[in-house]
Amino acid sequence: MAALLAASAPILVHVEDLHEASPERLELWQNLAQMVKRTKGVALLATSRTTPPEPFEGIRLQPLAAEASRALLAAELGSVPEEAADWVFGRARGNPLFTLEYLRLLTRQGQLWNDGQRWRWREPPPDLMPLTVEALIERQILRASAEPNARRALEAKAILSGEISPQVWARVAGLEAEELETARILLVRQGILQGEEFAHPLFREVGLKALQPGRKQALARGALEAYAHNPLNAVTFLDDAGLEKVQGLALLKSAAALATNEVERAQLLARASAHSGSSERGELAFEAAKILLGVDRLQAARLLEAALEALPTDEHILFELAGCYTTSGESGRVEQLLTRLPKDEDTQMKWIKRRVALCHGLGDYAGILELLEHHPQLGADPDPALAYHIGFAHMNLGHLEQAERVASVVLGHPNLSARARGRLLNVVGLALHYRSDNAAAEAKLDEAVEAARQSSNPLFLASSLHNRAMIHDNTGREREMLRYTEEALQLYAAGGLNRQYASTLVQKSRILHKMGLYEQAEAGFQEARELLLRSDPSSFLVTCEVSLSDLYLDWRSPLAEVLALHHAESAVRTARTVHTVSWVKLHSALLQLSRVETAQGRPHRGLALAEGVLEYAQLDMKEGVCLALWARGGAFAALGRTQEAIADLTEAERIARTCTWLFHMHRLGLELDRLTGNLESAKGRMAWFESRGLLNGTHLALRLFPELAEEPAPTVQTRPRLEVLGPVQLAGEPLRGRKRQELLALLLEARMAGRSGAGRLELVEALYPGADELQASGSLKEVVHRVRLALGQEVITTTADGYALGALDSDAEVFLREKDTRLWRGAYLEGLVGNETAREALHQALRLRVNQVLGSDPEEAVRAGRILLEAEPYDHQVLSLMLRALRGTNNARGLKRMYHQAQARMLEVGERLPEHWAEYLSRPPEPA
Repeated sequence: MAALLAASAPILVHVEDLHEASPERLELWQNLAQMVKRTKGVALLATSRTTPPEPFEGIRLQPLAAEASRALLAAELGSVPEEAADWVFGRARGNPLFTLEYLRLLTRQGQLWNDGQRWRWREPPPDLMPLTVEALIERQILRASAEPNARRALEAKAILSGEISPQVWARVAGLEAEELETARILLVRQGILQGEEFAHPLFREVGLKALQPGRKQALARGALEAYAHNPLNAVTFLDDAGLEKVQGLALLKSAAALATNEVERAQLLARASAHSGSSERGELAFEAAKILLGVDRLQAARLLEAALEALPTDEHILFELAGCYTTSGESGRVEQLLTRLPKDEDTQMKWIKRRVALCHGLGDYAGILELLEHHPQLGADPDPALAYHIGFAHMNLGHLEQAERVASVVLGHPNLSARARGRLLNVVGLALHYRSDNAAAEAKLDEAVEAARQSSNPLFLASSLHNRAMIHDNTGREREMLRYTEEALQLYAAGGLNRQYASTLVQKSRILHKMGLYEQAEAGFQEARELLLRSDPSSFLVTCEVSLSDLYLDWRSPLAEVLALHHAESAVRTARTVHTVSWVKLHSALLQLSRVETAQGRPHRGLALAEGVLEYAQLDMKEGVCLALWARGGAFAALGRTQEAIADLTEAERIARTCTWLFHMHRLGLELDRLTGNLESAKGRMAWFESRGLLNGTHLALRLFPELAEEPAPTVQTRPRLEVLGPVQLAGEPLRGRKRQELLALLLEARMAGRSGAGRLELVEALYPGADELQASGSLKEVVHRVRLALGQEVITTTADGYALGALDSDAEVFLREKDTRLWRGAYLEGLVGNETAREALHQALRLRVNQVLGSDPEEAVRAGRILLEAEPYDHQVLSLMLRALRGTNNARGLKRMYHQAQARMLEVGERLPEHWAEYLSRPPEPA
């Protein structure tokens, strides 16, 4: 063969997977390599997972860097979420094969999925590993383990991990130094080790999995003996060693006493508490919890619960646990804890101060001032913590001068800790912000962030970053604001503060809204809302509902009108019913509802709401005044009272300009430009939005001034209508094929939600749940082909990663625009499942319209009401609406029969209605 190769020179021979060669075949390649070294123009290149034998010269390929790994993922999927790319890189460590196998696993299991707009990410368990990767590594380990000393060295290395001395490694493995070195060289050749460390971290994970429990215990006990002189190292092996509790407790306490890092010490104390008796368990758990309160509130709460169980009368533990519950918004659990206090506790000043702290955590700022009124000595010379709580309460209730004064006085005290100083600086900075002195506010909050970093308290730092970001809202510095919110989100997520995480996520989503990234903003708002609904209603929830409503008001997708009203009404309802919500938040909710009412053709309601807020607005809360004038000006414009509208909007624009709220200023300016017909000014404002990437402003400019668009709007042509307000049909004719109906419905729902289409993966999961991925993808292509064949190619368009509804109108979209209830023939998508959000939005729109036509067309109200009642048989609002509609038709018999049916239906679920329908209708209305 060597002669043949020499005759063919120049030539390169590539040998794939040399590590798989049998001993005979390997010897052949070695001999050939020896000959090739002496032959000009001939090269032999082999790839191998193990170090190749001589005379081959081994060159180890370096793993991909993070950016190269990201590029590999992008080549497979397009744009990949940054968090997903980071997670894959953290597990695969740049190994191309592992990277692609992880990608396939994550997409199959749904941790990485496409919603039709982009790839989304849900973090999987940290130890997730593709079976293909595990099997490949396991095979390599088994091959190396055939040599007994190599197996012992490998097992010991897996249990020990990290950098270890050869002496410790040899002792745990039960080998002499020379035997260990021989074994190490073999493991290097087999590609399992690189030097003295694992060639890849997954080798250790698979090696540990393969250990039998008895062998793992023996190795762990050997490690304990090897590290008998070093408790901090020894505790790593405690759980696997299975020592008696007394021995484990002594070791953990020794390690905790040596720990120089406070968080590490807390974790060791927490572990020690599980090894100790009742009283000591409570003391150790409490000591650990106090350290972790500023780092991980969830773990701290669990430790405090354990401590209180062991020491049920300890008031210090009780108050700290109550503080954890306030942070998560669990007021009921707080009150339950406080009932366990001794009766004489509530008269003591230390109790009153703690009650102030609890009120602060629950957002009950009025409650703090009530305590201050009943105990004036509290405010005489407050300590830093009390001054912070009092100042924060004043600030949230609009008493800005008092807030600044209380905090500033205590800031002058000497020897304040970094945390105390930072908290008071936050109060001063926010008070200055609400008084619209943004330059001074920024300086104070910069100091607060620096103090928070010095305090080494991650959750306090997250709070300071959140506040620092907030002052950039509406200033045109939204991208800078994103940097602060991202860091705060990471800290809150690590610390387990769900409500605060949700509040910061709302802040981030508001930025995305301004940038015109509506789908991403909606996803963020909805995630935050879900988190906030798990705890007591709060001002956080009000802000989230207002922000969602504002998003839908700007987005203008077919469903947006109903959703904008729904979330605005929800914000007002929450703000009015939760006593801890300040009037500032209530006014914000009322003004959002005012804008929605005006935008949806009810400007008289919008005007009344805005004037109600202006009557009570505090002049030093300039943002509230600005927003109220904005809402009233919009209502005046819709009512044709142009001069009054211009006056209000001009004053609002002046306030925004004075306070450097540049985003507000230019949005208000666009509405003024529309009223005054100033196209050139509008063009300049649109350029300002575009230059800063705030494309929501650009979209608004184009909506108000269509002539600013570079291309004229396309001429609208009459198109076939997909009818979904009843059994699915097309242009009045039944649409054959359930999968065809489901596909068109899914694409319509994506369009109604304002999305450009639905992703292939999303469609496959919806249409063929549980089916094989390849087979389901083929079925999807087939049904798309059949729909196009039957209805025309233009009915479904292909997008970058899926499909979109093409040249079809729909009765649902027409109804949302024109509000004609006669379009409803029956239940939405009768016989199909459909998207719950779309269903709820359409039913809400129908409910509002039926309510509007009760007086003018009661017969139609009854017909449409029956459709609603069939869809929502246990909804009191729908039942009340139906009864009022029947009353309007003077159909006494039908009214009585309908009510008797409702009585029987409600009784089945344990609810008894009043005896007579008139009594039922006289009850106060159910909340929406």
